[in-house]
Amino acid sequence: KILSPEISENAIPGQFVHLKCGEDKSFILRRPFSIHRVDGKTFELLFEVVGKGTRWLSETKSHSVLDILGPIGKGFSIKDDLKNVMFVVGGMGVAPLVFLSDQIIKRKIKLYVVMGATTKDRLLYFMDLKRISYKIFVSTDDGTYGQKGFVTDLLNNALSTVNPQQIYACGPRPVLRKTAEISKEFKIPCQISM
Repeated sequence: KILSPEISENAIPGQFVHLKCGEDKSFILRRPFSIHRVDGKTFELLFEVVGKGTRWLSETKSHSVLDILGPIGKGFSIKDDLKNVMFVVGGMGVAPLVFLSDQIIKRKIKLYVVMGATTKDRLLYFMDLKRISYKIFVSTDDGTYGQKGFVTDLLNNALSTVNPQQIYACGPRPVLRKTAEISKEFKIPCQISM
């Protein structure tokens, strides 16, 4: 959780920040992080420790000062006439969609979710999304929860059951590519966060 009135007040779902992770010369490049959630003057990042930069960030002490640029990016657009939407969530792709779900619920738009992860323990924010969605479709690569297979394997079935006006997606590139193909086939507008 980061205190930054400037970023928090101007951020829209789907935008990100560039964060300098580390102090020495081995940390030259900034890391992009989706804005996960906004609450007043603070915003949250959701990340997984995968390298030196995210390890440094995970070890940062409370009240530290961070070097951040943002909000950056176009973000998601939410049309005024939307009545129902679908999220396609692959693993850590849940990060920007939690912020978007807050906006969807505020506007009283019905939310349907197609969610997948490698294993049950990686279904991040599953209970939160289940609580606020009208229906949730779940898969895990290893079959430990929901249908065994990839999240995009569920999408055709979900779209046959639910006819959303808009799809929002975030996840690994293969998930985004397949989601875009399927949404085009069903003639449903699709916005993806990369």
